[in-house]
Order: sequence, then structure tokens, then C-alpha cells
Amino acid sequence: MHGSSAKPASSARSAGANTDSAHQSDSRIAEAARLPSTERRSRHVCERVDELELPEAFKAQMAPLLGVMGSVNAQLKAIDKGLEHQAKTHEVAKRLCTAAGVGPVTAISFVPIVDRVERFDNAKQVRAYLGLVPRELSSGEKSDPTYVDS
Repeated sequence: MHGSSAKPASSARSAGANTDSAHQSDSRIAEAARLPSTERRSRHVCERVDELELPEAFKAQMAPLLGVMGSVNAQLKAIDKGLEHQAKTHEVAKRLCTAAGVGPVTAISFVPIVDRVERFDNAKQVRAYLGLVPRELSSGEKSDPTYVDS
């Protein structure tokens, strides 16, 4: 039987179960990807705790923490909605949101931190003021001087 490719029945059942499990996992991942990141992480944690085979005493101890996470995430969602509204109505923030990777929270935070942009001579000074230090990554003959280390 050494060279046989036949799998034991238990192995075949495991493979089928793994396929079902993988499909369920893929659909959960796709569903989670549609959620805002904070909500996605907390929902994943809450669902994961429910799925784990944990002693009931431990789950009971985790319940208040998970409840707090849900409450905090609801508050963050409301705050984000308010910041999004502010970013849509504030001229500078609205322009900042047109840059790749800049959302309402970053834009609205940037406005009071930088204050009057005229006090800086160039973008390099703004970067330094914010503590964003460019760093060059190099290996042999290749270099990437655009990497920013915060």
C-alpha cells in the first residue's frame, strides 16, 4: 500500500469538511471586506470568540468586553460620520480628500494641526513638522528614496 494514492475514508471526509470550511471562511472574508475597518475588526473578534471552543466561564468573562467594543465602535461610527460631513463642507479638507489615501479623518485632523499652511516654505517643512521623516531603502544598486517612516 506504500505507493497507493487512495485516501482513507476519514481523510476524504476531512478534505470535504475543509472545503466547506474554506468556502465559509471565504464568504466571511468577502462580507467583512465590505465593512468599515473598525467595524470589520471588532465583528471579526466577536465572531471569532463565539466560534472558538472556549470554556463557558471564559466566554462569560469576555462578554462585557465585547459589549464595550460594540459600544465604542458605535460611537466611532457616529464620530466618523460627523467628520465625513465636516470634511465635505470645509474647503481645505475637501481638497485634501482628493489626494490618494486621504480620507475625512486625516483631512479634518490635518487642518488644525498644520493651521496656516503659509507659515511653511515647502512640503518638506510640513513633513518635518508632522514628524514624517523620509528614509531611503537601498540594496545594492537599487534605492527607494520615497519611503516615509512615521
